[in-house]
Parts: sequence; structure tokens; C-alpha cells
Amino acid sequence: MKRLLICLSVIFVGLVIINHGVFAETPKRGGTLYVALLQDMWTMDPINIQTTTGERVIHDVGVGECLYDWDVGKGEFVPRLATALPNISEDGKTYIIPIRKGVKFHDGTQYGAHAAAYSINRILDPANKSYILKKYKDVDKVEAIDDYTLKITLKKPDNAFMVKLATRDVIAVSKKAVEKYGKDFGTKAFVGTGPFKFVEWLQGDRIVVERFEDYWQEGIPYLDRIVFKFIPEESTALMQLRLGEVHILEDVARKDIKTLKEDKNVTVKLVTGIQHEQIYLNTKMKPFNDIRVRRAFAHAIDRQAIIEGVFEGYAMESVGPYHPWFWTHNPKHKQPYPYDPEKAKRLLKEAGYGPGNPLKFELLATNQDMFVDQAVMIQAFMADIGTKVEVLPLDKSTLFDRVYVRKAFKGKPELYQAALEDWGSSVVDPESAAERLFTSDSGSNKCFYANPEVDKLFEEVNFAKTLDEQKKIYYKTEEIIARDVPTIWICNPQDATAYRKEVKGFKPDGENRMPLATVWLEK
Repeated sequence: MKRLLICLSVIFVGLVIINHGVFAETPKRGGTLYVALLQDMWTMDPINIQTTTGERVIHDVGVGECLYDWDVGKGEFVPRLATALPNISEDGKTYIIPIRKGVKFHDGTQYGAHAAAYSINRILDPANKSYILKKYKDVDKVEAIDDYTLKITLKKPDNAFMVKLATRDVIAVSKKAVEKYGKDFGTKAFVGTGPFKFVEWLQGDRIVVERFEDYWQEGIPYLDRIVFKFIPEESTALMQLRLGEVHILEDVARKDIKTLKEDKNVTVKLVTGIQHEQIYLNTKMKPFNDIRVRRAFAHAIDRQAIIEGVFEGYAMESVGPYHPWFWTHNPKHKQPYPYDPEKAKRLLKEAGYGPGNPLKFELLATNQDMFVDQAVMIQAFMADIGTKVEVLPLDKSTLFDRVYVRKAFKGKPELYQAALEDWGSSVVDPESAAERLFTSDSGSNKCFYANPEVDKLFEEVNFAKTLDEQKKIYYKTEEIIARDVPTIWICNPQDATAYRKEVKGFKPDGENRMPLATVWLEK
């Protein structure tokens, strides 16, 4: 009997502990969340957002909403203001999209197909001077068939069009608000459909948003209010986090990650960043018009040493044009040119270089520590295989002018041999990640790379009807481009966000860095 009572007592205590845990994790409504941002934004207007902060506040936080979202975990598009994936015509030119009912804008006006069409047509109207107009050059017409059915007609098939329907560009905006505020829309006012509504933006000081009580998703958000504080000094922002004056700090410097991980009141969340650290090679000019030299260079780089030495270990090795977690990346694709200095020497010898005729070239690098430190390590790796590299640090605008061959340099390929920089792109956007960079006639083709097979594949993918069909084609482009090594991919640095222990339900990922609709405060 005594043993039975002891067992029952243990079970009872266990149930209390379990129940206490459940109740402790039940979301609480109310409270103000403080978020530290390192930089201000330019505008909140979706068709003109060009800063990370604008992206975070309007898209990630949920002041505005798109037709679709990209679910990183599932690896697929999911409806948001739409209710289902588009019905796409056989020729790939017509998209019929069912629009969600019962959605209101923050000013009380109704959202529907007419509002969806209006929001996209703002991009297409040249009078609005949207910097993303070129991106939508193949859109012929956007119209509402009825109150809750949107029809989009393209001039030609566009494999990346679903991507466009899931980006901040097409965030729904209130026509009434745009007409009311005119040029001040996006600076003094913003009216969307999201879980939070805009309250105020004091430039250089703070942005404030509040819960939208008529939000279409029942039960969220939990927070009453979010205050984004601009704190440009990293050390000051870090101190305010540790003192509890802010709850969340985005873009934590890698040098501070270890210190924050030791703080019992703080959690550090690491997600794979959207940047590629890479070396652009000018394939039109010597020495990198010889693929053997490009391959030798790729084999000479100890990527893991750079990850440890420059990024404190917080990075993943790059294996080609697509990030390791992109849906366009083939998980079976491995690094074609692993660190192998002896093989690099053999390839240089085949190309006619050796002790009597050493390979020499100039490596441009942005004059920031992160890039210069990488360049110096690369210089040492190349010295190990008998190559002389001159590192030339330049301010970002000058380097971009030479490498992107725009403005003053009029497209002259001889203006650079190799350049170290990074390139960022959305996880869902294969056009930005590779097509613009490696199609032979693209203005963004920094490496002057030309492969007819790759051009053909990027054309074929426009006619693929399903995501699986597109994946197969993108896998081929990844393999061919990585093999041809027009660019030497080094690593994908991880991004870190730190938050206080009292912050619950915060789950940033590679696509959405500031998801706050389901966040709540324990205290």
C-alpha cells in the first residue's frame, strides 16, 4: 500500500509538472515588445522598399501581406491573401488566383481582387517610378474578373513569377490611403492588411506598430504594441539587450555571438544568411579565360579556414550558385573543387604556369574588414601554390562600378581580373540567385560567363509547369555552372538574432527574419 501511494504521488507530481509546463507555454495577450534595429529605413511603400529594415517591418513583421508565402520548412509556396495556388494556363501565360474573403485594410476598407490588382498595377504604372518596374516587364495585364478572382496575363512564360507573388513587391495596399497621402504614402503613412498596423515613424528614432483588432486570422497577434528602436552602435544595442531595455536584437555581430550565448537571460538564434561570399572571375580576360586556371584557383582555397578565421565558424561552405537551403539546390550536389593545393599546382602546370612563369593577378576587395581579411587569406593560399596575388581594397561603389561594368567604365571587361564581394538573394528567387548572373546576355553577368547549354536551360525552365519539373532543370544549371567555375564560391555566413528569455513564440528562419505575429511575452 505504501509503495502504491508513493507511485501515485510521483505520477501526480509528474502531471502537475507537465500541466504547469503546458500552462506556462500558453500564449499571453498584451504587452509591448521592444526591438533594436541597427539602421533606419527609406520608405514603407512596397514598390520602393530598398532597405533591410523596410523589408523586416513591412513584410516580415506583418504590417503588410502578400498573396503567397514561402514555407522554408515545407519547401513550398503557401497561400496568404490568396486561398489556393494559382490555376496556370497550358501556355504558362495566364494565372487565375482565388482571393481571400473577409480581409480588411487597417483603414477599414475591404480587400478583394480589385485591391490586389490595384496593388500590382502600381508597380506597372511608369508614373510611380518604381525601381522594380523592370522586374515585372513581362506582365501584360492585371485585372479582377470578379470581387474575389484575380487574373494576371503575362507576355511570355516566367518561371519565377510565383516568386514575385510571394515577395514584398506585391504587398496589398489601400487605394484609399494611397490617394489620401499621395507622395507621403510610405513615409508618413502605411495601410496594409497585416496583423499589426502602422502608428508612427520618427526617422532616426523609432517605428511603432500596434495590434490590428480586425485581423482576418483569429486569435493573433498577441502583442499590443511593438516599438522598433534605431540603435546604430552595435555595442549600445548589445548592452540594451543584456539590460532588458530591448527584447530582440537583429543582425548580431559574429564576434558577440559567443558572449551572448553565455548569458542565461538571452537566446541566440542562428539562421543561414542569404549572402554568398564569392570571388568573381573575369572569364573574358587572361588568366581566367582558361578553365584550368579557374579550377586551380578553386582547389587552392581552404574554405573551412576562412569560415573559422573570418566568420568565427558561423558559416556554411558554398558549393555552387544556389545556397545549400534553396529549393533550387540539389542536396546531392557536392563541392566540385575541394581544397587540394597539389591538384591546383598540377592544373597550373598544365596551363603553362610554374616557378619560371608564375601566375599573377590582381584581386579587388571591398575595403571592409570582412572582405579584406578574406582577401589576405586567399593571397596566402595562392602563394602556397606559387601564385602572386596583389590585393586591392576599394570602397564599395568603386568596386561595383568596375565589376558590374556600369557607368564610367562602359562595359569594358579588362577593368578587373578577380573581385571578392558578396551577393544576396531571396531564398525563393532563382532568377536573382543565378539566372541574372550567369545568362550570357544579362547585364548582371559580372563574370562575362557564356554557356549556350545554361542559356537554354534557363529558357526551358519558363515552360515547366510544376515545382518538381523546375527543380530538375535548376539542378542541371547548378551542376554545369559550378563545374565551369566562373565564380569561386566560398561560404554562406549565418545570421544571428538574439532575444530575451521572456520572448516566446519567436521563430525566425531564412526567409522571414522577424516573424512577430505569434510572439508573446511571458512577463
